[in-house]
Amino acid sequence: MTRRRLGRFFLILPALLWVGAVLWFEGLYSLLLVGLSAVFHECGHLLAFSLLGLPAPKLVPVARGVRFAAPCTLSYREEMLIAMAGPVANLASFLFGCVTGGFAPAFRTFGDISLLTGLCNLAPMNDLDGERILRCLLAGRLDSRCLYYVGRAVTLTAVFLGAAGALIVLWQ
Repeated sequence: MTRRRLGRFFLILPALLWVGAVLWFEGLYSLLLVGLSAVFHECGHLLAFSLLGLPAPKLVPVARGVRFAAPCTLSYREEMLIAMAGPVANLASFLFGCVTGGFAPAFRTFGDISLLTGLCNLAPMNDLDGERILRCLLAGRLDSRCLYYVGRAVTLTAVFLGAAGALIVLWQ
């Protein structure tokens, strides 16, 4: 069986759709808050590398954001902690927005967007933190081939549920 490579446009299509949807529904202000939320998310990962005493990773841009190329081999525990650090940073931003939202509504809006960013990154799909966390949790229990198929099945299920949810929202 030969593997087909996807074109570059197809790989950046989800990011373009996301940016277009935010601009269409909310405007440039919200797009800037989404970008700031993504920066906080990635800083959470970098902080985890630092707290674990690991060398700083190289940042590699991908279609859905940034991927870290670790300069050393990570244990499953280290990889899971690093993957969890981004959504935890988004949760901290959300809590900050809840506390300070009464003084400045922009902080509350940023917190809400940050929470959505963290929750979206917990989806068990390719290149997202949820997929890395799930892989680390199942790695000691399944062989690599079975783990690959479980990951693909979970990804397809998440895509199907997301598409079904989008259709339900658009239908109403």
